[in-house]
Amino acid sequence: MFELNATCALFVVSFLLFMLALNELFLKPVGEVIEKRQSRISNDLASARELRDEASVELAKYEKQLSTVREEARTIIADLVAKSQSERALKMAEIEKEGRTKLDTAHKELAGERTKLIAALVDEEKALVQGIVSKLLGKSVSIDLDSELVKKALVQGGK
Repeated sequence: MFELNATCALFVVSFLLFMLALNELFLKPVGEVIEKRQSRISNDLASARELRDEASVELAKYEKQLSTVREEARTIIADLVAKSQSERALKMAEIEKEGRTKLDTAHKELAGERTKLIAALVDEEKALVQGIVSKLLGKSVSIDLDSELVKKALVQGGK
């Protein structure tokens, strides 16, 4: 069966020394490397969290600044639109006033020309009536026509 002798004791001692050497040479360094790696990973995660927090703070600042700039731009655009509309209204009023002035001037000129033409036509109308009456009666007759009545007839006939 199984005998206990010095070989067995030597085997147990050598196994324990082998385990101790294995622990000292391989297991402890690997454990230290694993601990260092775990420490570095946790440090990197903490650093990443800090950077993420800083990035969100910067993003919030940027969005706030962007909204401020957008609001300023809207205000500037609204002011410029209002200003251009007021300038347009002023120019349209000036153009309308100038047009009315020109139209009134043209109306006055036309009225003056019409008055001159009617005055010129009064004499011609009187001569024409004189000629018609002379031809109808067969002799030369002198007719005294009121110039104002002839003028009134020409004005009413022109309308």
